[in-house]
Amino acid sequence: MNYWIFVGLTKMQTDSIKVDWKPIVEWVEKETGVPYFLMQTSSRKREFVEARQIAMSLLFKYFKHKMSLSEIGRKFNRDHATVIHSIKCVNNLIELDKEFRERYKPLITKLI
Repeated sequence: MNYWIFVGLTKMQTDSIKVDWKPIVEWVEKETGVPYFLMQTSSRKREFVEARQIAMSLLFKYFKHKMSLSEIGRKFNRDHATVIHSIKCVNNLIELDKEFRERYKPLITKLI
């Protein structure tokens, strides 16, 4: 079988596409120090929320044509509206919060 490897997904000859979202979540875990299981909790601790929002935002950025907002949300026990809110929050924080931008903008661009 012929396989084509793309960043984060594998395309098989049958054109069925398997999205591999785990490397992005693992990368966010490593960079933020927040394990995935804590991103899935209902905790509102800032460090957990920021890690979860960054992960959701990155999943949307790289997989928006392969995963729906609902699918991304389900990875974190959230709904599609929370994913939309996370994307807006990360974009706003990068624009407006100098401290957040200094901490996370290099990390996000490093993934590209």
